[in-house]
Amino acid sequence: MLIPKPMPDEVFKGFLTRICILNRVYSMRQLLIYLSPRKTRPLPFTKNTFSALRILSDKTNLDLMQLVCSHTLIPYIQVFSVTKHEWDFSNPRWLNTLSIVGTRPILSHARYCPECVDEDLGFWGYTYWRRSHQLPGIEWCLKHQTCLITVPKIYFSKLPPSSTELLSPPNKYKYAHHPVIEKYAQISIGLLDSRSSFIMNKIGMRLGDAARKSGFMVSPKGKKKLLSDLALESIPFDWLVNLFPEFATKTPNMYLNYFDSVCQSRRSQMSTKVFALAAALLYPNADEGLYQLTH
Repeated sequence: MLIPKPMPDEVFKGFLTRICILNRVYSMRQLLIYLSPRKTRPLPFTKNTFSALRILSDKTNLDLMQLVCSHTLIPYIQVFSVTKHEWDFSNPRWLNTLSIVGTRPILSHARYCPECVDEDLGFWGYTYWRRSHQLPGIEWCLKHQTCLITVPKIYFSKLPPSSTELLSPPNKYKYAHHPVIEKYAQISIGLLDSRSSFIMNKIGMRLGDAARKSGFMVSPKGKKKLLSDLALESIPFDWLVNLFPEFATKTPNMYLNYFDSVCQSRRSQMSTKVFALAAALLYPNADEGLYQLTH
């Protein structure tokens, strides 16, 4: 069986699809059966994605940590946690995380850049799904400034981007250089390089200090402007509501718990995209925002 190395930034589920296509295997489960030791019968792919990661780690001679952190969205999903911990895939807790989170996409669809497709075909002769194209709120390719094309997420498991039949002339993304949205995108991409989790409580208090220094209110009671007010004023409404539907009914000085509580001490899980946008609003550049979130 032909087992190539994953490409830079290749999302793991798309990598599995590429292996299936190369070997004319027609399902993920069938692929795992072919790759597994003869005495081992893998669980259905959707119920135990760790088996796929572990098997491909062995077959490609890539460290499991490297495969997970460079080719899945787990670093982005797990970067903020109630407690700080290093990622250890020999630990049963992390095996459970991999089984639950696995290779599932964050978005309800798949996305690709038509200019990346053209470049890949010209240089490699084939195309692949990129991890950095699958993050919430980043609707353009940061390399080409081109609008990403959206297709049903089933394509991850069926076809390479060049076979989606939805190729179209590239269009430049209208918000690619918006100061807050561009910072948000750069911070989000930076979080993909995470190798450990950071304490949400600590990060929340740090964001709260930055918000207070900028004159914003961080609690539900008061008359000062909220961070959500700044978001509503400074970010294009269609982009903001697409990322956070809760903003559709937001009014001035209305405390938006889903978003504004990011600036408080936290003891429950909160989406990574909330931290990324809060940092984009509060800090002058993406490097500073990313540093404050990860130190």
